Amino acid sequence: MAISGKTKRKITYNSELFFWWVKDEFDEAGNMLSITIVSEDQRFKIKHFFIHKNAEESYLLSTGSFFPGIEKKESVTIRLKCPDFSNLISPKTVSPKIIRTILEWSFNSGHN
Repeated sequence: MAISGKTKRKITYNSELFFWWVKDEFDEAGNMLSITIVSEDQRFKIKHFFIHKNAEESYLLSTGSFFPGIEKKESVTIRLKCPDFSNLISPKTVSPKIIRTILEWSFNSGHN
């Protein structure tokens, strides 16, 4: 199934097309911003949760069937501790630079 490009932004990383979007969310930890990044074939699906009040508690969920460095047999959800990207994220603005940084960390870091 193809991803609708409506209301989503596009970025190319390593010659592959990704779609991304941002959404305000709330949970028990307080006000959060979620950044979703999905490959065109939808194998790579991540959601980065940036917690405004406590940036060092931010995390990333991988829900697709592929995440670099982690063997996944199917689309199971894996929660990953990720670097604090708060110096790149403001409460109002998420730029393509931030998306590229998250993709670089995802594809170039040893995960376990």
